[in-house]
Amino acid sequence: MKLPSTHPNEPFQIDLGNHRLQYHPGNTTLVVSFENADRPEEEPYGTRKAWGEKFYRGEGVSLLGVFTRTADWYRGKTLIATLEALRDRGFFKGFDHVIMVGGSMGGFAAAAFAPLAPGCTVLSFSPQATIDPARAGWDKRFAQGKTLDWSLPYGDAPQGAKSAGRCYLIYDNLLRLDLRHARMFGPSNDQIIHLKLPAGGHGVAPTLAQMGVIKDISRAMMARNMTAAQFSKAIRGRHKVPRYRRMLALYAINRAHFELARRVCDSSIKIFPNLDFKAIRAKADQAQAARAVAAPKPASHRPGIPTDNITTPQTAQAPQTAPAMPRPARRTLYLHLGVHRTATTNIQATLFRNWPALLQRGYLYPLGVERHIGLINTIFAGDRTASDAARDINDRADAQPSPVHSLILSDEDISMRRDLSPLRGLSDVFDVKVVMALRRQDLWLESWWAQNVKGQWDHRLCHIRWEDFLRERAQFHWIDYKAYIDHIETVFGTGCVIPYVFERDQMPGGPVATFCRQVGIDDISDFKTAGGKNISLTPEMSEFVRHLPYINASMKYRLALIEVAEVVDRQIRIEGGTSLMIPYALRQKIMAGYDAGNTLLAQRFFGEKTLFKDPLPGPDVPVTMPHLPEDPERVMQRLVTPFVQALIDRFDDKI
Repeated sequence: MKLPSTHPNEPFQIDLGNHRLQYHPGNTTLVVSFENADRPEEEPYGTRKAWGEKFYRGEGVSLLGVFTRTADWYRGKTLIATLEALRDRGFFKGFDHVIMVGGSMGGFAAAAFAPLAPGCTVLSFSPQATIDPARAGWDKRFAQGKTLDWSLPYGDAPQGAKSAGRCYLIYDNLLRLDLRHARMFGPSNDQIIHLKLPAGGHGVAPTLAQMGVIKDISRAMMARNMTAAQFSKAIRGRHKVPRYRRMLALYAINRAHFELARRVCDSSIKIFPNLDFKAIRAKADQAQAARAVAAPKPASHRPGIPTDNITTPQTAQAPQTAPAMPRPARRTLYLHLGVHRTATTNIQATLFRNWPALLQRGYLYPLGVERHIGLINTIFAGDRTASDAARDINDRADAQPSPVHSLILSDEDISMRRDLSPLRGLSDVFDVKVVMALRRQDLWLESWWAQNVKGQWDHRLCHIRWEDFLRERAQFHWIDYKAYIDHIETVFGTGCVIPYVFERDQMPGGPVATFCRQVGIDDISDFKTAGGKNISLTPEMSEFVRHLPYINASMKYRLALIEVAEVVDRQIRIEGGTSLMIPYALRQKIMAGYDAGNTLLAQRFFGEKTLFKDPLPGPDVPVTMPHLPEDPERVMQRLVTPFVQALIDRFDDKI
């Protein structure tokens, strides 16, 4: 079709039959506003205003409203062609800043159409990644939308968001389906910012509006000044509004937290006597009675529901006072099983050192140890049941001076066990979520061999030649991530695993910050840094140590010997070189064996085609086979003499 005049200083309207574009001129910032799925049912097509129009025009920006007659998810060929024609005419480039906004269906469109204005800002409230049945068949909502033509362009919001300069995702992280959609955009980084409003419901924008903060939050996002920490601070008052309390009570009922639902309702009835909290409380009683008759097993879910200053009637103060938070009836247990060589030592040291800061956030890292290998080993040895251990640490959570909604256990040796069913009893007390890092298998193998010959705790592997280690790699069953996650889900239930990719660009802020985000802690700026780094030796030094009998020493002396080796290794690292040890053709073969499973995980958990973004080293990239120098004199000068000197420096004053 031929476009009318679209000068940025003049208003215009383009009627497309099932869609309408309505433009209001303003300053050099353009907001493109997409409607949600409810508006076509609730307001007349011909007279309704753009989504958020009053606010955006009040801010003085230019506004392009995109209207739809039906909830068609913007799957119209004519609409797409018209928006692309505006792009080709240079309409979007005529503004200093373009902002795409919308909620739910509109939030999907705001991100999906970001390529129309590369570098734009996206404000996506309750974003849906796609409802293409081929990619989101697990979401049974929006049945009509699933019948639309998803082969048309702009049908993939996470892919579209890659064109944005900044994409804000604002959603209820307790609403499982919305959380799953949000995760398809990938983790928070400099471009994608996850802003979580627990118990905000699918319509987080109305909740923010009821709180009176949506304007300030929107202004900050439009200016790209909003951070997750600032957002968390801005929504602290959510317990004061009925919409949040209503959603919290309903979530509690759906997850069988009936006592919590009653507490929320009882305190809310005092503050909002004319609203429907009495009916919701009755619903909690009915649901509990029905559950008692049916007597099903406890459902798997994802709380710690943050109860955020909701009180029981006995402790409630005047309506203006923020009440105290009750403890949830059922806590979340985050079980961190590594795997090895994914910064687990650093993560454990950080969690241990920041125990008080975790407790302030409602998390308990129990038992006063850095690593929970002792507890886990007693379970697998049959000395106690997982259910008994769970009750014990749950009692410890009850005894804390402030409420605990979640606990974290960490031990990387868990991942080495083929059968995790002895841990199933943890779910008798907790809702278990398994957190695991996925490191690219070829790099993991290189690191794991070096770690075994350095630490020497396993007689089978501490002296094994590198070539033999690679030939026997099938024994490391846990790096077949797809198969291992399938097994974990047979123990704790489908959806229990929270994986993340161990690559620098996929871990903004580093491994510790990335792990914390998986358990719901977005800001660790107040955490004290910890040591705990466990760096592999260079290939040459690893081969030297492989021949030494570290394993015969006591643990205390063995650790000292490792420190001596690290002194020599630092001298070798000064020369540069590479830590890659797998030749090109063999690396390709190894990764081909994992490609199918990796691809399935990428699609399922991250909405991506590939799990690992870093490319494999090319055929011209040098590798260093872990061999000793052929010249004995060079071995003495380069390795033996420095090692003995480091031994003298380490122990001379102790003998």
